[in-house]
Amino acid sequence: SRPEPDSSEHWIDQAKQQNLQVLSAQATSEAARQEMRRQRAGHLPTLDLNASARYQDVNFGGIAPIKRQDSQIGIQLNIPLYQGGATSSLTRQARSRFEEATQRLQQAVRSAELATRNAWRGIRTDIAQVNALSESLESTRVAVEAEEAGFEVGTRTIVDVLNAQREHYLARLNYARARSLYVVDQLRLKRATGILSHDDIVEVNRALKPAAR
Repeated sequence: SRPEPDSSEHWIDQAKQQNLQVLSAQATSEAARQEMRRQRAGHLPTLDLNASARYQDVNFGGIAPIKRQDSQIGIQLNIPLYQGGATSSLTRQARSRFEEATQRLQQAVRSAELATRNAWRGIRTDIAQVNALSESLESTRVAVEAEEAGFEVGTRTIVDVLNAQREHYLARLNYARARSLYVVDQLRLKRATGILSHDDIVEVNRALKPAAR
């Protein structure tokens, strides 16, 4: 059966969101972006606000103590000094790593999209092929029975029977190959979209068992 929903764009969107290579590349790109921001911040001045308060009792001879409060508020501007271009060099390196990570992410997305599209198209082609070969398989099976019946009554020779059996064998072989391609393309689609599971492998083993014909 065709994958549901039967839309290549749906599966491509899912691949962009869940493909393992895409997710890995996204994480690497984000880490590189954060590092680039951190290095850029090394060039920027910082403004710090400092505040303090002090309480004390002041005595003037026999006069009752006077409580005194001193408060201070200060602003400190820190401007990074240019030291041998080290900060600029680190920033350039971080930017270069981010650009490389972004390119790898874009490549991962393109690869996931291509793999998904090819698998989806392959499944549609496989289904048509399996259906056609299924009819051929049934036709050759009926032909074998007819040749064997004719041989029993003397209207067909053993060569006729053997030829019919050979055609039926080839039809079975082609049908099995087509089913295998269909299953493989299903796995490719699920792998490309990041939803391949152990249960899928179990299902594949079941589906690839020879059909009784």
